Amino acid sequence: MIRCLLIVMVTSTALLAADDPFLSLYPLHTPGNIVLDQSFEGEWDWGITVSREGTLGYRVSTSGSETLTAHLVSLDGELFVDVEWSEPLPVHVFAKVRIEKDRLVVAPLGTRELTDRLDREELAKHETITNPDNGEIEGVLLTASGSELQHFVRRCLADPEAFQKPLGLSRKEPASDRTQ
Repeated sequence: MIRCLLIVMVTSTALLAADDPFLSLYPLHTPGNIVLDQSFEGEWDWGITVSREGTLGYRVSTSGSETLTAHLVSLDGELFVDVEWSEPLPVHVFAKVRIEKDRLVVAPLGTRELTDRLDREELAKHETITNPDNGEIEGVLLTASGSELQHFVRRCLADPEAFQKPLGLSRKEPASDRTQ
């Protein structure tokens, strides 16, 4: 099971360009905090395409033909994306996002500093994933319930070290703009 989670972590790193983002067994979104924003849709750097799926979510496709489900979530006036991988195991990755006209700024939840604080301060229920060969921490799997996750993420908003350095993705130019 841990090997499967590590595979998901590598995949999530490729999508979010994050180092060891926290994984979660449960979603951050609830029907009451999901938001839709048409500016989230489109083609972005690194072969990422976001399109509406149903009435409450998005489909995220990568150039590697991987398809994921995502929800935009509003908590305390901040916007987050909750990306769900369904295989090999269903897990979620959260990131704070800011959508500008042609730019998507993403700051994944999970840093070494926050990992160190999780045990010490009992911030959220979790399991630490360690490399069996060298004992180094390779990630964190949050096992807290949905409401506990929301409480944890709200606490993280006050801590600049809880989120990774923001990464900006640019919207790809429409083909008509490139030929001019």
